[in-house]
Amino acid sequence: MQTKNQTRKYMKQERLKLSSEYVSKSGELLLNKLLSISFFEKYKAVFIYISAKNEVSTVETINYMLKNKIAVYVPKILNDGTMTALEIKNTYEDLHKGKFGIYEPVKYYSELNSANQCKTAAIVPGVAFDRSGNRIGFGAGYYDMYFSNTNESMYKIGVCYDFQLLDSIPCNENDVKMNEIITVSL
Repeated sequence: MQTKNQTRKYMKQERLKLSSEYVSKSGELLLNKLLSISFFEKYKAVFIYISAKNEVSTVETINYMLKNKIAVYVPKILNDGTMTALEIKNTYEDLHKGKFGIYEPVKYYSELNSANQCKTAAIVPGVAFDRSGNRIGFGAGYYDMYFSNTNESMYKIGVCYDFQLLDSIPCNENDVKMNEIITVSL
C-alpha cells in the first residue's frame, strides 16, 4: 500500500489531467446525484467546499441551494490556522480569493456552529477516499480539525471522481471518516 503522501501526489496529478469540460460537467452530475437521493429535502443547511484545482465542481449545487433557500456555509481559513464555516447568500458578491487561491467568504452573515447543526450536512472534498469512508485531503488537516471540534450530528459526504475512490487508503486516529461517498464519472 502507498503512503498518504504517495497517494496524494498521484491523485493530484491524475486530477490535473482532467479537461475543463469534464470538470465543468462534473458539477451537473453531482447536483443530479444529490437530487436523486432527496438530499435537499433532508438538510436545511449545507457546509460545502468551493471547488478548485479540478475538484468535482460545486458551483451548480451551491447555486441550486441559494435559489431554493437552503443555507449555504463555505470554508474560511482563519489567521490562527483553523477553519470555520461561514454562510454565503450570493456566490459573486460574498466570495473572494483567499488562502491557497481558493474562494472564501468576504461578508459575514453567520457561522455554522453546534447550535445550528441538527439538520446540517457537509459536502467534503478529498484527494482520495476509500470504501470505508476514510479520506485523504491536501495534507493541512483543516477538515479533520474542524470536524473533530464540531457536533458529530453533521452528516459528512465525501465527493470525488470515480477514480479517486479506492478499496483502501492509509489513515490514522486523527482522520475523520465520511458517512457516505458520492462519486462522479462521465
